[in-house]
Amino acid sequence: MIPVHVIIVGRNHGAFTRECLESVVKQDYGDFHVTWVDDASDDDEAIEIACELLDEPHKIVVNQHRVGGVLNAYNAMVSTPQGEIVFIIGGDDYLTRDDALTIVAAEYEDPECWFTHGASWFIGPNGKAGTFAAKALHDDFRSHPFFWLPASWRSELSHKIDPEDLKIGGWWIQSGGDVAMLTPILEMCGLSRLRYIQETIYFYRAHDNNEGRLDTRYQEFCGWIARCKPKYSRLEKLSDVPVRTEHVMPHGITFTPQLPYGTRVRCVIVGDEVKLGPC
Repeated sequence: MIPVHVIIVGRNHGAFTRECLESVVKQDYGDFHVTWVDDASDDDEAIEIACELLDEPHKIVVNQHRVGGVLNAYNAMVSTPQGEIVFIIGGDDYLTRDDALTIVAAEYEDPECWFTHGASWFIGPNGKAGTFAAKALHDDFRSHPFFWLPASWRSELSHKIDPEDLKIGGWWIQSGGDVAMLTPILEMCGLSRLRYIQETIYFYRAHDNNEGRLDTRYQEFCGWIARCKPKYSRLEKLSDVPVRTEHVMPHGITFTPQLPYGTRVRCVIVGDEVKLGPC
């Protein structure tokens, strides 16, 4: 049985924390552990629920100062021992089936499986419901629509990501983190190492607390930057070290240093330079 490390990162998700964590702790898979991270929420509701529901071997991390989802997820990813499966869940999302981890872990009994993805169910703030998924059809992952939730992968891949590829101008990326983290992993896997899970095991919560405050233009900008980072070569075996291309931005674009996390910024192209500054 392959151990599964479930990583949950959230901020101000107290209204959804119980449903999220209960869906995880009742999983019927026999070998999993959880790292739950609260990124300096404004209230303690989520923390109290986590302390109630999670005990050993699960881990609770509470940040006193906000550092952002990408840095939190990266720290948890690289702390995962080799030979485990990394499974990412949003702090406001939940698993729809008690055998979700069993379904995912079964795919990794095949040593040729390095990454899994599948469909997610969602209900938006306007009541619109549906599923989203994007089954990979080719190896150019930078041109795929980016709907990979739920995502899992072999932990060895996490350690091969250069953390500089998760940053802009020296600061950890503030948005588009899924693109930044998963693009290198997908490229190291290649299409033949991916497995698509047919069952819908994940509920993605679209709500006013996140979708209504999301600057989609800035998110798209950060996603574009992530796709322009060095490409990773496909690995033949997990022990290999990927080859990364030179970091050459389109049209010679360069970056000024970004402001600390949580500062509202605007992006302006001046000539051939992208400048990030206060709104």
